[in-house]
Amino acid sequence: MDQRTFGQVVDRVRQQGAALFLGAGCSATAGIFLAQKFVDEVFKPTYPADWEAAKAKDYDGCMEMLDRGPRRRLIQGHVAGKPVNLAHMAIAALMKAGAVKYVITTNFDSLLIRACGLLGFEAAVFDVTAMSTENFGIHGIGMPAIFYVHGQYHGFTQYHAASDFGDEHTGILRRLVHDISEQQPWIVVGYSGRDKSVLALTSQSYAHGLFWIGYRGDSIEPEVANGFGGPRRGAHLVQDYDADSFFASLARALGCDSELRTTLGGRFPGRGLAQAARQYQQFVGAPLIPAETLKVPSAHPGLLVALPPFTSRKGAAPAGFSSPAECVAGIGSPEFRARVFNTNWGPVVAAVEHHADQLTVCWVLCTPQSSGQFEAAARLITSVAPKANCRLVDVHDGNSIVDVQQAVERCYSNAGDDEVSIAPEELIADITSGLSTISGGIVLATLDADRPIEYLTQREPLVQEGRALTTDEIAERQLIVAIRAPEAARLAELRARE
Repeated sequence: MDQRTFGQVVDRVRQQGAALFLGAGCSATAGIFLAQKFVDEVFKPTYPADWEAAKAKDYDGCMEMLDRGPRRRLIQGHVAGKPVNLAHMAIAALMKAGAVKYVITTNFDSLLIRACGLLGFEAAVFDVTAMSTENFGIHGIGMPAIFYVHGQYHGFTQYHAASDFGDEHTGILRRLVHDISEQQPWIVVGYSGRDKSVLALTSQSYAHGLFWIGYRGDSIEPEVANGFGGPRRGAHLVQDYDADSFFASLARALGCDSELRTTLGGRFPGRGLAQAARQYQQFVGAPLIPAETLKVPSAHPGLLVALPPFTSRKGAAPAGFSSPAECVAGIGSPEFRARVFNTNWGPVVAAVEHHADQLTVCWVLCTPQSSGQFEAAARLITSVAPKANCRLVDVHDGNSIVDVQQAVERCYSNAGDDEVSIAPEELIADITSGLSTISGGIVLATLDADRPIEYLTQREPLVQEGRALTTDEIAERQLIVAIRAPEAARLAELRARE
């Protein structure tokens, strides 16, 4: 295999697109172990006797000891629920942009399927069973496609041990690789070539080229280099990339990274994207939210909170209050904080407590479902912050992000009136409670105007071993954090001007 550069890969993909062949290295940063680590840290502790009996202490040798059911359960337990990583988000971006049409994966995980969904597009998914039917053909698919050549972790056909890879499987994979090779080049990433699937790659030539991406510092397996033979076979080596940096760099070079910037580069990466967002921030060389921006807020004189329809947390200890009226009746009792924290009004009370020393006005967003509970909520708020003036803010439709945005805008417009006399900079909006549309409407009304936002991180429960965390503990553990909140000195300066 002759050496090629990353730039040459970019040129080829820009002109022809590419198909991908993915190995276990593509899923490693999602927390899915490579083969030997899986044996040492998953197989051996779970099946120590089978590990002892295995002639070879590698993946093939150990998985050969198990029947299909235990194999499947072992894989499911390790793979399910792992976070999507940067490599798969970048691959999905390349697929959505049309730069990649076909992806063969030797992995069992669903990371690429989920990444496609997070970017809002659909890919066809096939496993070995589907590919073995006589009606299967890539030319009739008509959309981007993912091929699971070893099976899926939740599926019933899986290929693990050397004895699984018979001539039929190799033939299916060889035909698939051949048919795609007639149209475009291949890029192989994160794959060691130590299993028999590599025969489907090394047994043919590539008129449009095959680029084998070598992992940082690792030499290519002799079986792979010897299998491809001389340069006339069309196989080339590109060294010193891991899967995340390679695919993120390829997406950027091809101008396909706008989806990554939008999804991973904003202040609030989407649900389930924390791992990919952290990797993307490292890749671009700048934090998503600078440390100096995300911090515990100083006490503000103005606070905006959303009031959800009251519910109690089932099975909590101590038991949460069962109704707003019971909350009011429990004010001042020894377990008041723990019991109110074990309801969905707990975050509201925690936010009010944090600002209680300075709080003079608290705007309470209420939907038609919660407006009847405003008086009880106001009693709770003033019991914690006696100087606070509670103001009801009606949201006509809690499912309309625009209605919420307009209601929040009214709060800022009224903040400077004679009765309230608070500068917009002194009003901080809490986005913890309520529907996602409530939080979204608050964000729309605040971010563009550079207004401060806060939220409870949910990293730790407010009640631990039956005891409510104190206000100081919540702040010290940074369970309440803010974006763009002014410093205490700036807030004092604003108050002095009034």
